[in-house]
Amino acid sequence: FYNFYNNEPLWRSYGSHVHTVFQKLKATNFTDAFQPASDQFNGQGSLGNGSGMRVAPIALFTIGDPDPTQLVDITINVSRITHTHPEGVVGGIFQALAVRQGLLFGSRKSSGSSSLEILDSFEKEFLSVVKGLKFPGLENGWKVYADKIKTIRKFIEGGVGTWTLADVRSELGVKVTSAESIPTGLFCFLAAFENVLNSEVCFIFCNNS
Repeated sequence: FYNFYNNEPLWRSYGSHVHTVFQKLKATNFTDAFQPASDQFNGQGSLGNGSGMRVAPIALFTIGDPDPTQLVDITINVSRITHTHPEGVVGGIFQALAVRQGLLFGSRKSSGSSSLEILDSFEKEFLSVVKGLKFPGLENGWKVYADKIKTIRKFIEGGVGTWTLADVRSELGVKVTSAESIPTGLFCFLAAFENVLNSEVCFIFCNNS
């Protein structure tokens, strides 16, 4: 990961804090892959959405395993290289499990699967995983995401016309923090699954004013 970044740093538009993490990793000869990220933000770690940006391959790698344990373990370690705040790490888990559910259900659309079925399956698996996390510090990082799932359900169950783009921006978020962006991505996928115009869904991300 570091080598790819180091070879092409100019087009990798990471935030400034991630650059600092990579510089410290190199300076310490990678003796502790997680400590530089843990030192960020006065020891709280980053809660940005960078972890969620890069975990999709983990869902692909583990898709043949009916148990998501390996997916979660890998995601936690991959996340902690740059994002150690509980909301940042759990955001990575949220995204990886969402991709997993999309893969599992994507081929079933022609058989009548609905976005609510995907959401039901995702919520059950997500809550089962995060409530059982034994990793120190992650015990409460999932709660904000549980609330976001409730909001997603409200929008999907209500259907088009019961929510506006302003509602989505306000209640789900379009910010760089993990909890204010990753659940929005899941909602956009589910809305598109129900044939909401893709142009409208994409507009959520393009206009966050």
